[in-house]
Amino acid sequence: MIKSGSLPDRPAAFFRECSRRAGVLSGGRPSCGSRTRIPRCSEAAEPALIALRHQIAVLKRSGTRRPCFHRWDRLFWILFSRWWPQWRDSLIIVQAETVLRWRRDGWSALWRYQARRRWRGGRPRVSNEVRHLIAQMAHENFLWGAPRIHGELLMLGFTVSQATVSRYLPARSRRPGQSIRPRAGSRAR
Repeated sequence: MIKSGSLPDRPAAFFRECSRRAGVLSGGRPSCGSRTRIPRCSEAAEPALIALRHQIAVLKRSGTRRPCFHRWDRLFWILFSRWWPQWRDSLIIVQAETVLRWRRDGWSALWRYQARRRWRGGRPRVSNEVRHLIAQMAHENFLWGAPRIHGELLMLGFTVSQATVSRYLPARSRRPGQSIRPRAGSRAR
């Protein structure tokens, strides 16, 4: 009998116990018979053994009555269900519909991730080089506006619209110019 705290030292006893449990808990259909010898059915029952060991590890890790599946556990069952045709017979702590839902959710997450990287329309993005060039031209030539900087960028070979240039133009700073106020000394005369 398998204790809840540790795995047995003898793999043969562990295999017999796991196959007996799988036969009892999966509707009375043992995968290779409870009285058969291990070498005869070990190849056929190895996926079942892997599945049962994984479920035992999940139960040990959770420590509660309700098992807690991590991403790697879900990925294990998704891949295992693709690889092994009789994967439904070895499920004990999770239902087959749940694994199929995990598979569907995985595909939808994959397509969502791939669609996020694609260009979806609108204007193409302006590179950082052009943005810095617009800011540098506006800083060095403070009298130039968006039409003049747009013309200069076209002459340099960058194709951007005038609206894009005006969007990335930095806010104009008020440069100190001549004051309208006359000097105090000129009034006194």
